[in-house]
Amino acid sequence: MRTIYGRTIPQTRMLMLLWLPEPLRDYLEYWGASRLIPPVHKLIRKRLANIVAHAAETFDHSDWDAVLKTHVTTGGTLIDGQQIIEDVSLVDYGGIANDSRFQRYLERLGVAEIDGLPPAEQLALLLNAYNALCIRLIIQNYNAGALRSIMDLSTPQSNVWDLPAGRLGGKTVSLNHIEHQLLRAGWAEPDVHACIVCASASCPNLATAAFTGERLAEQMHERMRQFCHNPTKGVHWTAEGRVLHLSRICLWFANDFGGFRGAAEHAVAAARTDADPRCLPVQPDVRRASLRYFRYSWLLNAKKPEKPL
Repeated sequence: MRTIYGRTIPQTRMLMLLWLPEPLRDYLEYWGASRLIPPVHKLIRKRLANIVAHAAETFDHSDWDAVLKTHVTTGGTLIDGQQIIEDVSLVDYGGIANDSRFQRYLERLGVAEIDGLPPAEQLALLLNAYNALCIRLIIQNYNAGALRSIMDLSTPQSNVWDLPAGRLGGKTVSLNHIEHQLLRAGWAEPDVHACIVCASASCPNLATAAFTGERLAEQMHERMRQFCHNPTKGVHWTAEGRVLHLSRICLWFANDFGGFRGAAEHAVAAARTDADPRCLPVQPDVRRASLRYFRYSWLLNAKKPEKPL
């Protein structure tokens, strides 16, 4: 079943779309996603590069850092039908559920005085909060591997992204609220999309360290590099056909990157930051490449998934 930004397309409409050329289907998916994803006002958003670094106030993420280092395993492989996704960071949800450090961190997020933090500290906290509260949502419904996907948490009354995910700064928030109202609306930083993880195989990998204000620019750049460097879900160039395969994040959030070509250029630049040629053995001409997008797998990034979707 195909989805648009996590919303399932009705079967009858999907059959109609299958008759269309793939580029047109992708554009219609982008158009559909743009109706679901709130627009942002570019002029009022902050940039990390414009912020003078200082450490007047910081937030202690040490408990979250320890949880990630203990319960996230890198280098996993997930199989979703015929799709094989490699180099996935797998999460031990059962272990996190029983880790008192996670509960302490959630309690501190719930009462955090976000407005009193310097901007970089605020952004680091929001990124960590999204990932921690997403895991909280999974844990609340995780039963010995029976949960196969975060999408299973959606109900006829509410999409999973709009469900109450937990407390942040004295308020009950959803994942959509953190992503769109706090992160995207507040920050002109497209690398944010490589830092927040919605518990799925095709998502960027969950980092094994907490984000901190002091190292945030470096950490965000590394998350985007690591994500785009994965040829099974980030970026892959088929030189013979001049086809550039990208994550669907570059389709759904194309506007955050300056358009389709802007998203492709950003992803290619991130993937080419070292000499490993797995993704891009030849530098593609993004202006002339045909853009295609990986199928997005919502298979749970659990350490021991029960079944593929």
